[in-house]
Amino acid sequence: MSLSYYNPVHAHRGIKKIFAANILALGVIVLSILVLALSLTGGYSAEGTVETLRVIVLIFSLLTLLLELVGVCQAARDESYFANARDILLLNIGLAVFSVLLKSVLPDFPLLDLAGDAAGFLTMLFVVKGIMRLALNVHHWSMQRLGQRVFRLVLIASCSSIGLSVLAELVKSNTGVSELLIFFLGLAVLVLSIVATVLYIRYLHRAAEMTDIITP
Repeated sequence: MSLSYYNPVHAHRGIKKIFAANILALGVIVLSILVLALSLTGGYSAEGTVETLRVIVLIFSLLTLLLELVGVCQAARDESYFANARDILLLNIGLAVFSVLLKSVLPDFPLLDLAGDAAGFLTMLFVVKGIMRLALNVHHWSMQRLGQRVFRLVLIASCSSIGLSVLAELVKSNTGVSELLIFFLGLAVLVLSIVATVLYIRYLHRAAEMTDIITP
């Protein structure tokens, strides 16, 4: 492909929005850690605060999904991997809305949460693939190699996080297990989510810098 005629301006704008959405996602993860800690250590007096924080987490999670959706829709005009990310993100938004409706009837239904986490990680992986394809098209070999490493690390962190989430749910079903163990399993899941998100955000930042150079 001739670099003189390659101008992924839509991908450039989209990646910047995806980057902003994932900065917001880090804030959601931090709030989730706070909710987890308060729910296990705060007792009855913290119930009101925990419920308020859960609503805030839900609102910001939906805002994150919507902002990322706008970004991948823009980027999809230049690269097909972003279209795959868009489709999975739409599925994730549907799952989130359905989860809210279902939890009013069945408050303890973790399967949807796990499906949402899996969809979120898949979105990350397709976006990384999309950036790698852009890097290939502009012969930016260092971004291509970095993308391969980020893809592998995010994949490992994603699978580990989902595996620990399943283990945590199995542990919860055993009434003889201490709440402290459940807390540490939940904390491990969040830590792995943070690792994956930070790696992803750093790559998005580098991608935005790369497309800054090749777009007018």
